[in-house]
Amino acid sequence: MIMKKSNFTGWRDVFKFAFVQDMKHKGTIIFTAILFAIAALALPITSLISGGEKEVEKSPIKKVYLLNESGIDIIDALKEVNKDTEFDEIVYEEVTDIEKTEKKLDSDEDSKKAIFMKFSLNAEEGCYSMQLEYSEKGKLDEEDINDFSNIINEKFPKIMSLSLGVTDEQMDFVNMQVITEVVDYTGEITDESEDDTNMLDDMQYGLLLGIISVMAFVVSITGSSVATAIITEKSSKIIEFLLTSIKPMAIIIGKVFATICVVLVEILAGIVGFLVSFVIDSKVRGISIQESAKETIGKFLSVEALSNVSVINIVMGIVAICLGLMLFGMMAGLVGATVSKIEEAAEGLKAFNFAMIIGAYITIGVAMAGMTGGLSDIVIRIVCLFPLSAPFALPGFTLIGMIDIVSILIAIAIMLVCIVLFTIFTANVYEEIIYHNGEPLKIKDIVKIYKNNKGGKR
Repeated sequence: MIMKKSNFTGWRDVFKFAFVQDMKHKGTIIFTAILFAIAALALPITSLISGGEKEVEKSPIKKVYLLNESGIDIIDALKEVNKDTEFDEIVYEEVTDIEKTEKKLDSDEDSKKAIFMKFSLNAEEGCYSMQLEYSEKGKLDEEDINDFSNIINEKFPKIMSLSLGVTDEQMDFVNMQVITEVVDYTGEITDESEDDTNMLDDMQYGLLLGIISVMAFVVSITGSSVATAIITEKSSKIIEFLLTSIKPMAIIIGKVFATICVVLVEILAGIVGFLVSFVIDSKVRGISIQESAKETIGKFLSVEALSNVSVINIVMGIVAICLGLMLFGMMAGLVGATVSKIEEAAEGLKAFNFAMIIGAYITIGVAMAGMTGGLSDIVIRIVCLFPLSAPFALPGFTLIGMIDIVSILIAIAIMLVCIVLFTIFTANVYEEIIYHNGEPLKIKDIVKIYKNNKGGKR
């Protein structure tokens, strides 16, 4: 099909008509209302079920006797990192005699809620050592000690930076990537070593999985909606009327854009409902909206996980999501044209779902690798450049700052090219297969139709 301006004539009319009709559909209205209601009531219901408790349950540990042999004052840092946590009421007392302290743990009621902590520097092994002891006659158990130990291990880098008076910016400078080059006397590089691996922390991993899950859900809904809309119109006289005055490319573009916009409106309703949920939750619990939002978001994301988020990253991520929906929407449009009955939609969507699963699973596999052994920049670029996985990978890796702006722009360009090519392919066979009323066409049948119609005029 030759790309002419006339091929696109009328797509806005198709878009407006399809969008208005879909938004008026009873199923769309009900689904949007339910999604809004669920999102709006999510936090208040959770608060009511949990008793609406605002206060964090405090640790039974009330005192820590600290034997500090590291040469670094860490008490103030321990207090700072444990603010607003279950350990913020602990009192720290420095000691020098281990035997007297161990006896003291059994001596009175207050000390039976105390633990002994020895913190030292092991020069031989090149590490810090932390030893925790509690009395079996006391009121603490091993689980209480493990909880305290876990929080110390988790926040140890922050504890050390505070104790040494090092800022976060200075720590980032110290941890910057190191590139080593070995140069011979001619000035030519004979060996180059670059540490380009990236490790994901729990928060970043969770953010990636969250984006992948949401994208899979949205892509699935979009694909199903596009295919269903086209299958439904095939059984009516609407499509025959459209094809007499509007080119196939205009029809497919208008239909896909309209369905994507309907899905985005539904998602927007869920987002608005979630924002309303903060307001309702704040009224139920008697706290400010800011506190409700901070507490809820803090359960899933840390400041460190979002440290690389910027306006540019957010915009690029949204663009990647929209382009991904367009690409999969075009696939679904082609699938819908190959199916004659709604009952056969599931069969026809197998190839679409398979492509979606490939893209999502590739991204999940890369994210899991980032949690275990680290990711090279090359692997991240590949998964973000591959068209099927880009809609799932690019938004997440962009937000956490693990891909550079040049690679992001290249990935977006590749998706744009794929969308254009797939639109041309779909439009080239659309007019022929739209009248198909037999069994769902196979991929080889669609390719054959494309070859037969290639270069033909509409």
